[in-house]
Amino acid sequence: MRCPQCKKAARVSGNPPRASRLGPKRKYIRVLVVVPKDMWEDVKGIAGSRGISASEYVRRALAEQIYQSVSAHSGK
Repeated sequence: MRCPQCKKAARVSGNPPRASRLGPKRKYIRVLVVVPKDMWEDVKGIAGSRGISASEYVRRALAEQIYQSVSAHSGK
């Protein structure tokens, strides 16, 4: 198989370009979240009652917000 633009032979080793469609269902990125001090106490309380860390609670809450926002935007 050859690259149509540069006519070079495609790499045999490594993943083919189309593998990205078959890859993992999630994309992970680093995000810095700023939580106000007074709200942080509430976050720690809620997270503690669920038995998870405060940072995990924030991570899940942010993921849920993104999911809802994208779902509403795409009409799903």
